[in-house]
Amino acid sequence: EELLEIEVHHADSTSVTDTYKVHIQKTDPVAVTFDTDPSDATVFVKSNVSGKRVLPTGGVFMLIQGTDYTYTITRTGYVGIKVEEYVVPETADTVSVTLEQAAPSELTQLDSAWPSFRADDYNNGTISAKTPVTAEDTVLYWATKLGEGYSSEAVGCPIIVDGYIYTYSGTTLYKVDSISGQVVATGVMDRSSSFAINPPTYAEGILFVGLADGTIQAFNAETLESLWIYHDELAGQPDSPIMYRDGYIYTGFWLGETSTANYVCLSVTDEDPNDTLEEKLPTWTYSKKGGFYWVGSYVTDNYLLVCTDDEESGYTRGYGSLLSINPHTGELIDSLTMPNTGDLRSSVTFVPGASDTDGMCYFTSKGGYFYRAGVNSDGTFKPNSLRGLPLYNYESDSNNPPMSTSTPAVYNGRAYIGVSGVGQFTAYSGHNITVIDLNSWVIAYTVRTQGFPQTSGLLTTAYEEETGSVNVYFFDNYTPGKLRMITDRPGQTEPAVTVQETYTYSGKTNTYDVAYVLFTPYGDHTQYALCSPIVDEYGVIYYKNDSAHLMALGSTIEKLEITKLPDKTEYNEGETFDPTGMEVTATYSNGMTRDVTNYVQWWDGELTSDDSRFQIYFPYVLYHDVDGVAGTDCDEPFAVLELTVHGVMKGDVNGDGTVNADDAAILYGYVKGTYTQPLTDDQRAAMDVNRDGVINSRDAAMLYAYVRGTLYEFPKQTRKNG
Repeated sequence: EELLEIEVHHADSTSVTDTYKVHIQKTDPVAVTFDTDPSDATVFVKSNVSGKRVLPTGGVFMLIQGTDYTYTITRTGYVGIKVEEYVVPETADTVSVTLEQAAPSELTQLDSAWPSFRADDYNNGTISAKTPVTAEDTVLYWATKLGEGYSSEAVGCPIIVDGYIYTYSGTTLYKVDSISGQVVATGVMDRSSSFAINPPTYAEGILFVGLADGTIQAFNAETLESLWIYHDELAGQPDSPIMYRDGYIYTGFWLGETSTANYVCLSVTDEDPNDTLEEKLPTWTYSKKGGFYWVGSYVTDNYLLVCTDDEESGYTRGYGSLLSINPHTGELIDSLTMPNTGDLRSSVTFVPGASDTDGMCYFTSKGGYFYRAGVNSDGTFKPNSLRGLPLYNYESDSNNPPMSTSTPAVYNGRAYIGVSGVGQFTAYSGHNITVIDLNSWVIAYTVRTQGFPQTSGLLTTAYEEETGSVNVYFFDNYTPGKLRMITDRPGQTEPAVTVQETYTYSGKTNTYDVAYVLFTPYGDHTQYALCSPIVDEYGVIYYKNDSAHLMALGSTIEKLEITKLPDKTEYNEGETFDPTGMEVTATYSNGMTRDVTNYVQWWDGELTSDDSRFQIYFPYVLYHDVDGVAGTDCDEPFAVLELTVHGVMKGDVNGDGTVNADDAAILYGYVKGTYTQPLTDDQRAAMDVNRDGVINSRDAAMLYAYVRGTLYEFPKQTRKNG
């Protein structure tokens, strides 16, 4: 027994002070062991009294006798269990649990060119696709409006799965054709997202979407039907990318800078295929004050790395942390507190070394720093490996530091991030793309932008062998939302290309040297762009902005070619074109070719002898920048197909080459039913003088008028693209 005396008093010196005596009757903890089948299932125990998690020591949980606990036991591939009232007995206990194996998945496994926020397991955003490199050769193919604004009805950032674009807005999940931008399927989500700032994540035939109030919903990627749903006990905004590894997903929530929120691990298994809204049990949760905002983790077999907010209001008062967590149990392995103030709001980019023991992780800070840290193979941080580099935004303002929320793109000893000016939403206030030399640990150079490149860069190595340089792409988070490109190589200390932009504010005009502009949205497509660009194997870049348009832009089409003729190339006048058997290929300025047979159009009316050179169009091109002018329309690419069209003279029913009373008599007799001889296709085409597709008294009247001289010509159908 222990006696505690607690003195309670008020800050007011005139208040009455009192002393409370608390008698504590102590008992030894009880050793509780969980014997699970399978043996590597995760056991997660929480006290129903304190609400806190209890961690085991050597696999044994030391629990308080007579106290209630809740435990969950989960493993991917099995049906998890939850017991909400386990009362600890007086003596040591072994809890034996056998999990039921889940039914084998029947989901279709799909290829994915860009399955999550940064495409690869390292969060690096580095690819080899032939993205466009000049404004004139960059064209907006399509822009599809799928939502409204930038909050709960906004269109989400996209991913690429099975050649389709997947995104969401409001309570709708969308599957979009990547060539045309047309919606091909939709699904219904349980609720909307908070701000739609993160993309879905794809793995094992499943789409995972972060939704408001601490919700994760899983969908069949092929059918868009719901599979299961998770509701976090602390709720929060779904502000962190969802990461996948080996049958589990990991993500975090955010409730405010000083509030506690969870990072969570979930098995992806559809444990009850008959229940589309089955409640998913968490494998584990990790609670942290400040929560997890826009921070995707790097996950290995042994550890998970994730950044946190700084636990204080404002982004330069407290100290953010880098956590290393056991991905199987959710136990903290190690942590680093930053030496400089600021929220940490980037995903962790990991660059492996020559062995498991010399990899480095990189991340950024809203307090104005770029960081790196070394990680051992067991998830502990290397002593003295944390290093910070102060960023630069052309000003010296401690109240508005050069913050960054970019997940670094790292390649060949260089890192690329976006940095804010002194006014986050003020044009040309010092916003820039920063290039860092990692070997000398200095900023190699910066290049200004109109808006804050708030998201993460896309780096391609496609032209490195030819030019010795890589190309890096960032969006301005400022209307109109320009896409900029820098070209960089090791040793470079200034931008290779800049352009000048002039801006007038409060009556003062300034001209700035800024990063090259590859593309500028125009008209209804302009808005802030809070989306990291993604790309497919053809070099097509997909993104969304706050205009709620999902957009695709890529290289211009140099040639549209009919690579296989249609089965039918010979027609009579009055017939319509039949594309059966035709194949059409587009050749792009980046050298890529693509089958676009299902996307071309043509004149769908009646053919005439003038159609011997028949045009096939590709309509999915809108506009591009030309000589710095945005919104310049693009001509539709087309190919010419040689057709043979045999002429049929309208009204020449008997085929003698003239239109006279004999033809009118035959037509009149056919309409009245007195002319019963079989008609050829040419005769039918000649009888349909008004071109409405049927032969009736109107045709007979029109032909008589023509013969009498009161009608000078027959109607002609107006041409249009199909």
